[in-house]
Amino acid sequence: MAQDTWSHDGGTEVEVSGLIEQICATSDIEGLTILGGEPFLQAEALGLLAESAKKNNLSVVTFTGFTLQELEDDTSQATRRLLNATDLLIDGPFDESQYDLSRPWVGSSNQQYNFLSSRYSFDDIGRIGNKIEIRISKQGTILANGMGQFGKLREAVVGD
Repeated sequence: MAQDTWSHDGGTEVEVSGLIEQICATSDIEGLTILGGEPFLQAEALGLLAESAKKNNLSVVTFTGFTLQELEDDTSQATRRLLNATDLLIDGPFDESQYDLSRPWVGSSNQQYNFLSSRYSFDDIGRIGNKIEIRISKQGTILANGMGQFGKLREAVVGD
């Protein structure tokens, strides 16, 4: 779990139309990845965003703490919309007692890949593997993103 990399002090609200415009104006991207907080608690807006991404030939990967079965049992139109626009759903809550980075993109062995369209297969994501991307700004700000042991990374860099 990468909670060490997320601020819990809020964020910036943006209109879906403006966000999809920014995404589609970005060159050389394959798709959109939607992850925590919990995407299905914001399913109405994210469903619209995901549908817009698909209309622009972008893929959609969604991470959720819910299971696919729980989402399929949810009859809300918003949940259905986001689910229908998702190519790959990675489901299940991160469980530290089942910590496992041996599979790409998941942090615990209880999390599952659900290929909801033909866009991706396990072979596709298996070739990518887990990585950590580190960016250091001119001001010295360090940003880390990806899958790995962020607590150990923080200790090595910050020393706390």
